[in-house]
Amino acid sequence: MSLIDGLKTSNETALRRAFELFQEPLYRYIFDKTRSPELAKEVVQLTFIKLWKYRHSLKAEISLSSVLFRIARTIMIDELRKQKALRKAELHQSGPVQWELVTESVSYNDTLRKLELLIRQMPPVRQRVFRLSRLNCYSYSEIASMLSISTKTVENHIHLALKFIKPFFPVLIFMSGTLLFNIVLL
Repeated sequence: MSLIDGLKTSNETALRRAFELFQEPLYRYIFDKTRSPELAKEVVQLTFIKLWKYRHSLKAEISLSSVLFRIARTIMIDELRKQKALRKAELHQSGPVQWELVTESVSYNDTLRKLELLIRQMPPVRQRVFRLSRLNCYSYSEIASMLSISTKTVENHIHLALKFIKPFFPVLIFMSGTLLFNIVLL
């Protein structure tokens, strides 16, 4: 009996087996998109709850993997929208006390725009390497594999990109996945 058949007949063992098979890939997929372990765990749980709730409508011709990843993606988008709405509501409710956060956000967005203009001035391969490394959190070896270049070439592109950007931002710190910056006027 296939997992889909087991799920359609309300077989809890089939649900447990599906969870064992797909929990980790779903978690990695959501974590790669959001960089939030809490959100990834929540989405995985909600995905299997929704799968169980709608198990009777599963179709044998559609793979369980496809169904689960589609459910997870939809839930992730919904959760991100909820978080955005909550942040927006909190900002409106807090009024003048939050002015500092607003100005920080404006400054952050302005800096990101300036950084994007600088990135666009780099050669195309360097732009791609820089974005993959610093904004998408790929390792040097993953980037080398994706672009069919050596790891040393990736390192060189990152070094040159940072060297190019540094004069425009005297103190600019890039952490994996998150752009942290502190502009110091000298």
